[in-house]
Amino acid sequence: MAADKKPSAGACEQADIGGQDDVEDAWYREIERRAAELNSGAAETIPWKTVRAHLRALAPESRDLS
Repeated sequence: MAADKKPSAGACEQADIGGQDDVEDAWYREIERRAAELNSGAAETIPWKTVRAHLRALAPESRDLS
């Protein structure tokens, strides 16, 4: 998995959060940014099968990853 991934709450951490509307606006901007990265090909996607295998290797006792 790529080491340069930003925290999922990156937009909220950087925003001056003052209320629920600000949080929703920050998430909307984050979603738009991520969608633009996917659409441009700049973001690396990882198939669920690969992610699941990686998680199982990290926690072999947990097998309920469908």
